[in-house]
Amino acid sequence: MLTILSLFVTMFICMCMYWNYNIFMTCIMLIIMLLLMNYDTKHDIIVSMIIYVFSAFIFGIGEFIMTTLGVWTYSNPTYMLNFPIWIIFSWSIIVMCIMKISLKYLK
Repeated sequence: MLTILSLFVTMFICMCMYWNYNIFMTCIMLIIMLLLMNYDTKHDIIVSMIIYVFSAFIFGIGEFIMTTLGVWTYSNPTYMLNFPIWIIFSWSIIVMCIMKISLKYLK
C-alpha cells in the first residue's frame, strides 16, 4: 500500500510541477500506470486494465463535454481537445489507486 501511495504522491508532484508540458506529463502518467499494474497478478492486471480503460473513456468524455460547454477551461489544452490529454490518465490512475487501497482494506 505504501507503493501505491508513493506513486500517487509522485503523480501529484509531477502534476504540480510540469502541468504545462503535455507530452512529458502523458509519458509520466503512462509510466505510473504501468508501475501500478506491475504489483498485480495476471488476473488482476486484466481487471485493472479494463477499469483503467473504462475510467479513461468515461472521464475523457466528461472532460470533453464540460470544456466544450464552457463549464471550465484549461490554459494549455492538447491540440483539438479542449483539455490536456494527460488529465484523462491522471483520473484513471486516481480511480485505480482508490480501487487498490479499498481492496487492501476489504481483504
